[in-house]
Amino acid sequence: MQDDDPKDWEPVEEVEAPEKLRRKWIEREYFGPETVACPVCQKHVPAETVACLFCGAQMDYDSGPLGKMLRWFKGLFR
Repeated sequence: MQDDDPKDWEPVEEVEAPEKLRRKWIEREYFGPETVACPVCQKHVPAETVACLFCGAQMDYDSGPLGKMLRWFKGLFR
């Protein structure tokens, strides 16, 4: 009778996850499900940011709750 499962004392070979899958995990971990694409670099950033975290471009004002609040605030001074 042979058991194919590794024993506690046997080293287990770790398998590297594909790059695409690792990026997806990182996005979910840091940004959660609410992300929008930057209009300049097309990278996904949190929906409530005003400027892109990667390239610094200004996000659309309707990109999230903070953007909508900023748009409303700027409208007060026009």
